[in-house]
Amino acid sequence: AALSYQVSRCPISQRLKQLQAAKVQAQQLVTFDDNDLLSRIFIVSLGIEYFKIDQKEEAIASYDKALEYNPENYVAWCSRGITLSVLGLKEEAIASCDKALVYNPEFHEAWYIRGVALSGLGRNEEAIASYDKAIELKPDYHEALSRQGVALAILGRNEEAIASCDKAIELKPD
Repeated sequence: AALSYQVSRCPISQRLKQLQAAKVQAQQLVTFDDNDLLSRIFIVSLGIEYFKIDQKEEAIASYDKALEYNPENYVAWCSRGITLSVLGLKEEAIASCDKALVYNPEFHEAWYIRGVALSGLGRNEEAIASYDKAIELKPDYHEALSRQGVALAILGRNEEAIASCDKAIELKPD
């Protein structure tokens, strides 16, 4: 918690240096006998912070380390999927999201990120199915509704696309 606090409070120009120090400190905890806690440290304190400062490869390395400690950490799998998708590695992103869904099939964000990656590959029918599942799990998920609308429009399903976008706008007018 202290490491995370320090990183979030330091100037942007110093974050990479702080994260590198935090990584060293976190790795010193490997003798600690709580794999779930170690997994969360590598996700929250390191991976997400690396992602925020555009150090995507370091973020993935942190998620991978977290998964060494707890291979069933669905948040780590999903975070890995997000980062891979941003890097353009859509197939790998889908595989990471699928792994997250093995451990928590009700994790709406993994369904959403899976849909984003599928859309990026032009697999819009599959993407719509993933967005449908995300929306089923979280009906007010305006991001999924918006992306679903785009995928529907690409497929020429304009009435459905408009309905999906209207619902997204209703939920989040701005």
